[in-house]
Amino acid sequence: MLLLWPLAHTQIFMPRSGAMDRAIAAQVRAAIPADVRTRCLFVFEGPVAYYQLTDARRVTRFPFSAHISSRREAAALGEPPRVALDAAMARHPGTVITVTAPARPDRNAEMEARLLGILHQGYRPIARLPHRFFTVDETLVIWRRNDLR
Repeated sequence: MLLLWPLAHTQIFMPRSGAMDRAIAAQVRAAIPADVRTRCLFVFEGPVAYYQLTDARRVTRFPFSAHISSRREAAALGEPPRVALDAAMARHPGTVITVTAPARPDRNAEMEARLLGILHQGYRPIARLPHRFFTVDETLVIWRRNDLR
């Protein structure tokens, strides 16, 4: 019976989760404003695939969100995460993506708090959508700069 697990997993379970992931991605993509091509997108936490899926301009040279949002990656940048975060937000991205209560144990709580302080001053949430991180369900929050519709 144990020998049948790989077959069952690839033929039954993966297509279901893949279809669900594609549906979630389509829903998130539809909620991201089209002007991210010119007004920029910053994915602080969440799938960096949304840069590609929306043809968005980035505000940082660190495209992988964990470079700034993870304690484990903090020394990998060549500069403090705070400097990288401040530089990204100084470019005033039109849209920012965060994750509420991410389940990742290596979260950089200091950077998360810093970003949320900035967001609460000049941005508003425009969507809260489901997101799956492997087997953990989370919520993506899409933030929009207050001066943009």
